[in-house]
Amino acid sequence: YMVVLNSVSFVSVSLPGKRFQNGEWSLCKVRCKKSWAMCALEKGTAVGAVVVGGGPIGSVAALMLAARGWKDITVVERSSEPWVSNPARTFSYLVSHRGQKMLREIGLDDELSKLGVPTDVNSFALVSGDKALQVFRSYVKPEGNRPGYWMLRTHFLTAIYRLLEQRSDVIRVLKGYHLESIQKVVETGALELELHSDSEGASTQIETKFVLACDGANSKTRTELLSVVENPQDLDILTYDTPAAQLCYRSLQLPLKPSLNRNGTVGSDPTMIYVLSGHGFGSEPSKSSFRMGLLPVGIDPNLPRRGSFTMPWQHPFWEIKDTENMFRAFEENFPYFPVREVISHQAMEEFVHCEPVRFPLIQRIRKLSLLEGEASVFFLGDSAHAFPPDLGQGINAGLQDLEVLYDTLHQSQEDVAAASSLYHEEHDEDIQALMRLMQIGGPYQYRQDKFRNTLWVFNQVLRKNLHKLAPGLFYPQVFSLISFDLSYKEILRLANQTTRNIFILIFLLVSLCLKVVL
Repeated sequence: YMVVLNSVSFVSVSLPGKRFQNGEWSLCKVRCKKSWAMCALEKGTAVGAVVVGGGPIGSVAALMLAARGWKDITVVERSSEPWVSNPARTFSYLVSHRGQKMLREIGLDDELSKLGVPTDVNSFALVSGDKALQVFRSYVKPEGNRPGYWMLRTHFLTAIYRLLEQRSDVIRVLKGYHLESIQKVVETGALELELHSDSEGASTQIETKFVLACDGANSKTRTELLSVVENPQDLDILTYDTPAAQLCYRSLQLPLKPSLNRNGTVGSDPTMIYVLSGHGFGSEPSKSSFRMGLLPVGIDPNLPRRGSFTMPWQHPFWEIKDTENMFRAFEENFPYFPVREVISHQAMEEFVHCEPVRFPLIQRIRKLSLLEGEASVFFLGDSAHAFPPDLGQGINAGLQDLEVLYDTLHQSQEDVAAASSLYHEEHDEDIQALMRLMQIGGPYQYRQDKFRNTLWVFNQVLRKNLHKLAPGLFYPQVFSLISFDLSYKEILRLANQTTRNIFILIFLLVSLCLKVVL
């Protein structure tokens, strides 16, 4: 090939019409402003693979393809700075062994220890006054498994985008562009994606036979494909109810090393989980109490902390729209916490005026991949399945999608048409199991229903102790099983087996008691 660079930052890439193992190259032109990795394509450019969505799953997807030898990868990302998130909606990831497998393939695995806090060293503390009650070590590493790592989403994406820069020879990232429409190209069997840049007010079209939809639960890729595909029912969204769907989430910026009580005896170790219990506010404290959680952020003691709040959408907390009233609610609810000394007026104002995020229903797309003409489309991450963060599987399930795609591309020798059928066939049953696990795993852990939360805790303790007594017959609750190196369908099988054996045990005990009494 030949690359010609002139003084006006215009790159003309001339490539022969040779078919490579992973895509067909053709004569194309690329307009660059800063570097190959931040360029926009000329109208009608044909590319090997297009990743729609440059979030955690989309950016890792591009790196996965590069690791497999693909040479022409385009990532379309709406945000100009995808690693920056709304301060009131920032959250942490717990990347478990399930997600780490894919990260090993792209060379990020060794960076995890620098980015986050290993789960086998961090602990949980409940703060309710002058003392922090050390409740338990928050994670027990199953035999043979690596620990998970807590890390901020911002740090995770920043590290991934550094890798994207290093692979800018084969990956171009179109920041500030979003998908406008999708059309079928009859002559070639490809799909034409129209992209639009809000900042530049410009549009461009690219053709491809390989699309990876990583654009979230409200996938624009899926919406645009509805009018293109022959069987639009393949794109149906299947939903499953969950009590956690009633909940809303918002986070609050805290300073470095905030004191969590007034006498300063309870600090905030960045490797620990803290939960501040509340006493309630207003005329009905019993109905208005709320908790603040602090998740681990990293091993650097200078990292700022964020307080997270998760409550039902009808909780009186969400009705407060004034900064001063929110300060007063905090002071009443956390009388032991130095609210005004720790929380700045600006941070509280941003917190109050940011709309909370509402947890979604559990949902999945009917077909995880499809072949339309000669073009293959794969749905990954939240575009394939979305659910509340009950089990910490959002990022891990998405990374596991990529692992399955990695394997199916290998099995099909990079034939994406063959891989599209393999991906759905090999992954569908596991995703069905994941949907059920999300319903039973821990929807009441947020204490939105105290009675059901008590039953959930009792269920956990019961299964844990029965597992110790008869490990072959009983297994821990899903909340603990999810950390084992098992597929989702195997975890569901063990959970169902344990439920069945508990009922058998109850029946035997009741029969024995009746026999003794009678």
